[in-house]
Amino acid sequence: MSANADATETTPASPVGRPSLDAKPDGPRVERLPGAHLRLNLGATLTMRLLCVNMKYEAKVVGVEPYGYIVVQARLPQDTLTLLALNNQLVAQVVSDGVVYGFRSQVINRVSKPAPIFFLSY
Repeated sequence: MSANADATETTPASPVGRPSLDAKPDGPRVERLPGAHLRLNLGATLTMRLLCVNMKYEAKVVGVEPYGYIVVQARLPQDTLTLLALNNQLVAQVVSDGVVYGFRSQVINRVSKPAPIFFLSY
C-alpha cells in the first residue's frame, strides 16, 4: 500500500451539516415514526386535508382497529364527496398528549347513514 492510501484510512470523517434528528435548542423537533407509535384517543379531533380539493376538514375519531383502519365521523359537502371518489388520498393530523402526529392515509370506505362515517387506512 502507498503512503497516500494509509493517510486516507486513518483520517476521521468530518461531519457535513447537522444530523437531521438533532433538535434545535429553541425550536420544535420533527421525527419520522412508524404507525405503531400512533396514539389515537376516541373522541379526539382529527384534521383531514383532502388532496382532491386541498381543503381541511375536522373529524372526530370514533374507532380504531390497530394496524387495520381508523374510523372517523365528519360532515363533508356533497361536491367534496364526489371528488373524494376520484382521489381518496389525505393527510391527517391529530394532537395526542401534547404531540402533533401527522400521517398520510386514504379513505377506504364511507357510510352516509345513520351518520357520515369514514374508514381511513392505518
